[in-house]
Amino acid sequence: MKLRREFMEQAIANMLRSIPEDATPRPKVGMVVVKDGRAIANSWRGMREPGEHAEFGGLQRELLHRNVEGATLYTTLEPCTTRNHGTGRGTTLKQACAEWIIARRITTVVIGLLDSDPSICGKGFWMLRDAGIKLSFFPPDLMERVYRSSKDFFDMAKRRPAGAIHGIGTEAAHLEAERALVKDYIKKSGFPESMYIDGAWRPNVPFATMSPSERNRLRRTLRRAGSRSVSIDRRDIFLIKANDRGSRSYLLAYFSGKARSGWQTWLFPNRKRDHEQGLSERLRKPGAFIAADLGVSERAVEVTYAPGMPMSVCLKTNRYAKEVVLRHPKIYVCRYCHVRIDSPPPDLLQRSFHRQAGDYRRDFRWLSSGGFETDRRMWNANADVLTTIDKVFEPTLTNVPSSVGRRTIEDS
Repeated sequence: MKLRREFMEQAIANMLRSIPEDATPRPKVGMVVVKDGRAIANSWRGMREPGEHAEFGGLQRELLHRNVEGATLYTTLEPCTTRNHGTGRGTTLKQACAEWIIARRITTVVIGLLDSDPSICGKGFWMLRDAGIKLSFFPPDLMERVYRSSKDFFDMAKRRPAGAIHGIGTEAAHLEAERALVKDYIKKSGFPESMYIDGAWRPNVPFATMSPSERNRLRRTLRRAGSRSVSIDRRDIFLIKANDRGSRSYLLAYFSGKARSGWQTWLFPNRKRDHEQGLSERLRKPGAFIAADLGVSERAVEVTYAPGMPMSVCLKTNRYAKEVVLRHPKIYVCRYCHVRIDSPPPDLLQRSFHRQAGDYRRDFRWLSSGGFETDRRMWNANADVLTTIDKVFEPTLTNVPSSVGRRTIEDS
């Protein structure tokens, strides 16, 4: 359809009504949804709730029960690709605006300005483009009006280093938070009967599934040697997600290559050599080995920490060794990451596939949340990770963006 300046100006008028949620410089954002030549929704940042994004307010508040397939969306700022995880009512709605636009089948998006943060700039644009959405921009004079409206925010965002990790403070603060959590865990009266899942203490399922004699032996070992009897294993857990044609969500599982291990993990935890690296280094390296495992270009893989930085801590042992208790009990500290894979090869989107590396075969399978629950061996060994996914990303991984854009899993 022909783009109309009047709707761009209407989006700017909405932008000027934005309500900041705190004293931190925030962008003013306004948007208009147009269908069949007329505006059917207007929205701006903070219109109903503090911090609520304009696109969400329009698409999921104003137009929740209306068919907007084929509509054009005018927005003054590039749509976001991640949202900080909230708590309480509405938590599961904290999905990125670009994801909402794709899900509601908007055909065209007209953008005022790209986000000036060098770590964000362009990601919303490319996510929408990769999903087949037509994109255009406001003319220069209207771009200037958008810039002037939020000059403090744009200038502040431009000063952020391109490799900055957002939402967690400094790297030192992040690592200190991990250390403090482990220290509190060891001192807790319920250790090791409990595990910590994103702000709450819950029964430690891997511990509870041991036999009574094994649990008693482990308690005695821990009482006698304390923290010296365990090692700390930091893991960055990579969520690789896709949907099928029915919009059901799946995570990619892979077989470890050892017959006795079974479907040990589907989340590509860091390999040993990467665990002690700093955050920036830990995020750079995973892309390389994920690319190698999946047979894609390293440049096609992007890894980012999940919004809200969910974290879990749990004591585990080597569950399938002959002498479980004596096989090096470990405290696992897990953070969660999103993975994006540009131009995935066709076999990656099959329900199951495999790759061969010499004489080492790695088998892959897409599993739904129901698949996790029915695989008791996986549940018993990885309940800390599974519970975190269930609590933080429910329902059915709503807040995890698809790793493969609008592409879908095909039946083999």
